[in-house]
Amino acid sequence: MTAALELPELRRRVASELTTAGSGPQVKAGVQSMAELPLPLNQKYLSIDAAAIVRGNTVGDGRAQVMERMGRLVKALNVLEKYGLNLHNLARPRYWRSVKHNNPIFKAQVDSMQGGRGILYLYGYTVQQVDGLVFPDDVLQPDRDKVAAVTLEVTCLRLELEMLIKGNHPNPEFFKDVLPLVVPEVQQQRNEAASLPPVRRDRTPSKDKIKKVKKAVRITFPWAEKQVQNLKTMMASFSFLQSLTSQSPTGEITINLVPVEEVF
Repeated sequence: MTAALELPELRRRVASELTTAGSGPQVKAGVQSMAELPLPLNQKYLSIDAAAIVRGNTVGDGRAQVMERMGRLVKALNVLEKYGLNLHNLARPRYWRSVKHNNPIFKAQVDSMQGGRGILYLYGYTVQQVDGLVFPDDVLQPDRDKVAAVTLEVTCLRLELEMLIKGNHPNPEFFKDVLPLVVPEVQQQRNEAASLPPVRRDRTPSKDKIKKVKKAVRITFPWAEKQVQNLKTMMASFSFLQSLTSQSPTGEITINLVPVEEVF
């Protein structure tokens, strides 16, 4: 099955899992699979304009500056992802109907991102007020299917950017037009990793190796050896005394102990 045919089914399954299980491990694994599909951005992202979002938020004079702004974009997408998850959750927050402009997180992360308000608009915050964005009065509940679709794409884009930053994106070529200062190095890192010979792990050593290890390793315990030697000496003394006793007519012997000075 081609990636283009796989995506709709994968998107449907992950959206269903989001509805039934929330943002659990299965959903995360599904979105990760979406992020790794080899597809152009305009085919993978149907709800958000991923190319415009990346291009508009990563303008920089050099690669280091572009990477730094990619990191900021990842943080903003993470906040927007949480907005979507909260809206999709049946136990949504009390004040879900509005996003205030003076909210520190919104002001620092989302409002400074080009396209951030557009994503909130897709979530349902379509009315602009003086102090923020709100749902229309006649909308009683968010459109959970639409919120799920947008949230999954926001999460997917965040994951793709994180892989590009780490240099382990499986298909960086699809970002070459929007991230020309980043993609070539990511491709080079991937090609270098692919050209490395596989690491051989010998998990079952041969009998010869085991024999060599047995011959080479010798564990000694000097204190224990000394104790064993002392015990042997004592046993020899007892045997000598027992021999003398057997030679005595009475079966008894007398031992006179004489102190001896130690000489050092």
